[in-house]
Amino acid sequence: MKKITNLIVGKDVATGNEGFLRLVRADGTTALGAGTYLTAGCQTIYVEQTLATVANKRLSKPIHGAYVSSVRAQAGAALTAQVSTITIVAAQASDDTTYTCYIVIKSEKDSFQIRKAYQFTSGTGATITTIMAGIVIAINADTNLPITATSSTGTLTLTSTSTDNFYFGTGFSCTATHATGTPFDQGVGTSAILDGLESLSQGYDGALNRVEYVDAFPSYVVSGTLYDTIAISSGMPVEISGEDDTEVSGEIVYVAGPTGAFGTGDNLVAVKTQLNAWAATIPNEQAAIVLA
Repeated sequence: MKKITNLIVGKDVATGNEGFLRLVRADGTTALGAGTYLTAGCQTIYVEQTLATVANKRLSKPIHGAYVSSVRAQAGAALTAQVSTITIVAAQASDDTTYTCYIVIKSEKDSFQIRKAYQFTSGTGATITTIMAGIVIAINADTNLPITATSSTGTLTLTSTSTDNFYFGTGFSCTATHATGTPFDQGVGTSAILDGLESLSQGYDGALNRVEYVDAFPSYVVSGTLYDTIAISSGMPVEISGEDDTEVSGEIVYVAGPTGAFGTGDNLVAVKTQLNAWAATIPNEQAAIVLA
């Protein structure tokens, strides 16, 4: 099983500034921090990030060319919020009747997800317009629910307002038509996704809390920022306890920079270019990185 052990986030800045990224070689011929980028033919590399005190550098774990299985780049893409509708017809309108809209938060991943209920009791002369308008008031009164409700005639529209991974299911107490006009899509390289990757890389042997370092590194993920990402799937040989043998541990190193940073003249252009040159020389040669 592969594990995420590194998330290196750059700021798309020039060399010598905090958040500058580069690839460095680990064959002993070029000192780390000497300002020389990776050249082809070096089997092991690191991703290096310049820290706030620019004399200090943060390194990924070594990336061994012999054990690289894939190198993938993705352009940042914003999250798409879910929009769903519930529609009832005129025949469903009755006086003095309690109508209930159910919303289940599917993204909670709980074994027993809680079904939230929002009710409206009709009066004399009920119509599907007044019924749905009453349900809208009940839903919008729940300030803990990241959903905005609106209605038109007999159609209730539910729109997620969450900037995180959030999606939901619906139900209604009478016969109704349920539709998802816009399905949820978590996007690519959002700050929420990178926050999750950063959490996975923390702890023992993680990028942000290695035993070599006393102080935890600050987060470089900026809320609301969209990032382009490169994922390098590789591994490293480790000794098998009690045996005179080694095995390869699967790991993933993520490199991220503000979206558009792969454009001409930006910091990650050099990273991508040098990574392509290196990937063409390793035993399991990789195709050039192209943003999806």
